[in-house]
Amino acid sequence: MRRSNGAKIREIMRERGNACVYCGIGMWIAYDGCKRNDRMATLDHVIPKAIGGSNHNSNLVLACYRCNYERGSMAQAEFIDRRLALGEKEG
Repeated sequence: MRRSNGAKIREIMRERGNACVYCGIGMWIAYDGCKRNDRMATLDHVIPKAIGGSNHNSNLVLACYRCNYERGSMAQAEFIDRRLALGEKEG
C-alpha cells in the first residue's frame, strides 16, 4: 500500500524538524482542500526524479512550496549556489 505524501512528510519532520532545507522557514503540513502557501511543506528530491532520483528517504528533503517550485528539476547544488548569489539565506 502506498503512503500519502502527508504521511511521508510527517515521518521526515519527526526525524529532521520542520524547517525548509533551503531557506529555513518553519513549515506546516497541508490538509485536503487548503490553498497552496509558501510555508506548506513539500517533499523535494535531492536527485530529481526527472534524472533518475528515487523516492527513498535518503533522496528526500523537506522544502517549502516556494523553494521546491523555484528549484524545479535544477540540480540541488546549482539551486543553492543561485540562492546564495542572490543573497538569500541558506537553510
